Amino acid sequence: MRQAPPKVGPNLLVNGAFSATTEKERAAWKLSAGSSPSVKIQQMEGETALLLIGPRGADPKYSITVIQEMPITGGKQYLIRFRYRNEAASGVQRIYFQTRGATEDFFPSGAGYVAQNTGEWTVGSFIATAAPGTTAATIWLRVNGPGRAWFTDIEVSEILSGTAIP
Repeated sequence: MRQAPPKVGPNLLVNGAFSATTEKERAAWKLSAGSSPSVKIQQMEGETALLLIGPRGADPKYSITVIQEMPITGGKQYLIRFRYRNEAASGVQRIYFQTRGATEDFFPSGAGYVAQNTGEWTVGSFIATAAPGTTAATIWLRVNGPGRAWFTDIEVSEILSGTAIP
């Protein structure tokens, strides 16, 4: 028997669908320090999405990262949902959820959500638990190496009840 999806709170991200109409909403997403400026907002098949472009011949360690920070509460679980697709991506496309406390950062164990190599829009999700003392989080959208990757409909929501099925 399949479980019902969890009840979740509102999306904590600003402009998760990349369709903002104000500069304040657009400014919520930031290019991470050290990343290439190969980032665009693009219409594709009726979708508005963030496009990250890794240049041809790029070293697999070369990365483009776009981030957004948000306040969260320690001891809570969060459901991270999104849609993505990629093209000629020979590198790796990932989504990370990093949490921070008053005195330390908690980077997720493992390698974050590793996206499949697909030219079709694909839904992804995962659950993150904020350790006690956590006060904030950062969502990272990252592409390593050459290729193109699109992200849209990104949500970070507190799980209020039920069991999440990523």
